[in-house]
Amino acid sequence: MNEKQAEILISINETKNITETARILKLTQPTISFHMKNMEKEYGMKLFIHASGKIILSENGEILLHYAKRIIRLSQDARNVLESYNFKSRPLKIGASLIPGKYYLSEIIGELIHEYPQNPLSVSIHPAATILTMLEQLEIDLGFVSMNHEPDNEHLQSIALRQDLMVLAGSQECLKQINAQCFFMHDQQSSTYEFTRSWLKSSGFEPYKIIEVNSSEVIKTLVKKGLGIAVLPKITILNEIQTGSLYFKELDEVKQRSIYLVYNKERYMLPIIKTLIRQITQNEISIC
Repeated sequence: MNEKQAEILISINETKNITETARILKLTQPTISFHMKNMEKEYGMKLFIHASGKIILSENGEILLHYAKRIIRLSQDARNVLESYNFKSRPLKIGASLIPGKYYLSEIIGELIHEYPQNPLSVSIHPAATILTMLEQLEIDLGFVSMNHEPDNEHLQSIALRQDLMVLAGSQECLKQINAQCFFMHDQQSSTYEFTRSWLKSSGFEPYKIIEVNSSEVIKTLVKKGLGIAVLPKITILNEIQTGSLYFKELDEVKQRSIYLVYNKERYMLPIIKTLIRQITQNEISIC
C-alpha cells in the first residue's frame, strides 16, 4: 500500500463516498475506483463493502486502516524532518506526565536551554497514557512518564530511569489507626489510581470509606488537615515530611512504579535527542 492508497482508504472510511473522496483528494472518481480495486487485488481480499448507497470498510479494511494511518503519519514526519534538516526551525518536543514533569524535568530543560539556545523547545504535560499516545502518533520526540510497569507498545522504546516511590501518607494520628480513616484516592484517569488499586489488593487493606479526588494537590491538602489518608508519590510530600505536617508508611506489599524515558523507535532520532538520551542514561544530566 502506497501513500496515495493510504489516503484513499482513510478518506473512504471518513466520507463513505467515492465522489466526496475524489473531491477532497483532488482526484477523479475513476482514479479512486482504480486504486480501491488495486488494493483489493494486492491483498487478495474484500476491503470495501457497498451498502445502502454508502461504502464502508470490511473487517479486513478496518485492519488495513490502522496501517494506512501509520503510513501517513510516518510520511508527514519524514517531510517535516527533511524540510527542517538544519533543525533550527523545528521545535524539539518533549512530553511528560505530572510527576516527572513537575519534579524531574527542570534539569533537562535547563540543559537544553544552555546547550541549544537557538533551538525552539516545546513541553507538554499530560497523563502518562496521553504521552504514550502522542509518542506513537509522532507528535513529540521524547516522553517522560511515571508508570507501574514498562510501557507495552511495539513502536516505543523505554528506559527505566529511577524509582518513583509511593507511600501511604497522613497525619501521625491518622496513620496510627488507618482502618478508621477516610481513604482519598486519585480518579481513574491517573496512573496513581492503578497503583493504589494494586496495593489495596496486595495488602488486603479495606478502607471503610473511599473518596475519589481528581487532584493530587487537593488530596494532599485533605490529608494534611487530618481528614484521612492517601497513597501519594513520596517526592510530592517531602516538604511536609520535613516540617512534620505529614507522615508516611512505606508500601512493602507491592512493586513500586518507575520513571521511564520513552521514544518512538520508528522515528528518525535528531542528534539533539541522541545526545540527550546518552547524557541522561549516563547520569551526565541528573533527574534526582
